[in-house]
Amino acid sequence: MFSFLSNTLGSLLSTALDSTLPPAPSPARAARPSRQLPAYRPSALDYFRPAPAPALTHAHPRPSLADVCVVSALLSHKLPVELVPAILDYAGYTAACRTTNRRRLDVGATTGITAHGRRGVDWVSGQEDELAEWIGEEADSALRDGPGEVWYLVSAPVGCAGATTDDGRAESDAGERVWVRSVTVDLLSKDQGWSSVQREHYGTYNHSYSWFECSLLRAGREVPGSRCTVQHNVHAGQALKDHRVVLDRSHALVAAMVPGDRVVLWARAKYPGWRNLVARAAITIETSPYP
Repeated sequence: MFSFLSNTLGSLLSTALDSTLPPAPSPARAARPSRQLPAYRPSALDYFRPAPAPALTHAHPRPSLADVCVVSALLSHKLPVELVPAILDYAGYTAACRTTNRRRLDVGATTGITAHGRRGVDWVSGQEDELAEWIGEEADSALRDGPGEVWYLVSAPVGCAGATTDDGRAESDAGERVWVRSVTVDLLSKDQGWSSVQREHYGTYNHSYSWFECSLLRAGREVPGSRCTVQHNVHAGQALKDHRVVLDRSHALVAAMVPGDRVVLWARAKYPGWRNLVARAAITIETSPYP
């Protein structure tokens, strides 16, 4: 009798415990792959977020060279022909070609290798392939980095057609008869932020050994005597600073430009400890279809 009661109670207790425990996973359920997150779908807010600007851009703000030619022809029907160029120049009605680079660069005074590494390995301007194809075998000699001397940006050629190829490169028409009116260089940069020179020069451009130069490229080679200083960084500047330099027709570099030429922007630094930190730069060439 005691054995019967014991077996009955044990069976009831085992049944009750089994009903409270979760069921053991089946082999098929255990092998089931984990649930994947749903694919991202654009939301309405994405349309209000600004798209990131490309690092390297090439643009032609209006008016175009064709627009200038049309306006020039219309004015010539009403006014003496010799007055038309002066009127358009006074109004600033010229065709512009603008090349911009937003890649950051840190140039040291004692080495051509920057803080971002070697060109082509750790840092590129984005124009190396295009220029190597345009210059050819002379690429290394025409655009060669050195201690405290790194080329940062090269403009489109004078006479740029305002179009791009399938791979984004600028098309040009060097045979187009155009005359350069001005070259504008926009910079956002600073030096290392300190120096061992007297503090009276801090915040000025005196004794600044961090600067920019421009030169001309013609037929794949630098035009002799075209290299010139365009802007120094603020001495021991604590923040990036904008500079705009406009070279007009009275400047030797502009006066020497012909269709097909390109302007090269060089970042320079001299003496130990000095650096040139570039955040952005642009070169704008304005041209007209008359001398």
